[in-house]
Amino acid sequence: MRPRTVHYDYAEEYATILKELWTTGRSSFKGKYYQLEDCQVGMVPNRPVGLVCAGQSDRGLDFTAEYGDTSYILGLGTGPEGVAQVMSRVDAASARADRTLEALLVVLVVLDETDEAAQARVDRYVAEADVEAIANMQGEASLDSGGGSAAELLQNVGNATFQNLEKVVGSPETVAAYFNQLAEIPNLAGVFIAFDEVLRGTELFAEKVMPLLNSHGAKVAAAAGTAR
Repeated sequence: MRPRTVHYDYAEEYATILKELWTTGRSSFKGKYYQLEDCQVGMVPNRPVGLVCAGQSDRGLDFTAEYGDTSYILGLGTGPEGVAQVMSRVDAASARADRTLEALLVVLVVLDETDEAAQARVDRYVAEADVEAIANMQGEASLDSGGGSAAELLQNVGNATFQNLEKVVGSPETVAAYFNQLAEIPNLAGVFIAFDEVLRGTELFAEKVMPLLNSHGAKVAAAAGTAR
């Protein structure tokens, strides 16, 4: 098995090639892992193409700051305080690369009428988790080992059931308070919201959470994408 961070060495060369092709239409890159001879693309994009990266290890963040444009961060699973810690590492990586890096937090929202009803759904998901699939996911995450990495987040079945996403579980009031706290974190550009029940969650969020958000929280939520 190759060393755990070698995939970023590959990625650096690959990203360099992509950027050459996207800007000039051709590349004769010669590196350790890739050697090209007048590689060409048929059409050059008419606007810059941004790279979105999700590595959360120190190595991953340095790669994103050097070659990427947007960093998807996972938080630490400890609420806004953990998100702020990750953001400080994103900012440090940006400073080292002397570039501005946008950060978007991936958040799982388990929303119900009451805190108890939302937590009951979480408990059911954990009880019915596919432990074998989680074990396989743990092996993949180990490729990105390092401080604050995805590998460290795969600590138990409860976290891994939800792919170690930052999550907020509760009533509209609880969820709104969480987003209002997120909005106070400097340089967090927005969130990508995943709902466990996408249709019902989206409706409840729009009807009962959005009216409770302050102006900063509403701005963060407005920058969100949604997914199941």
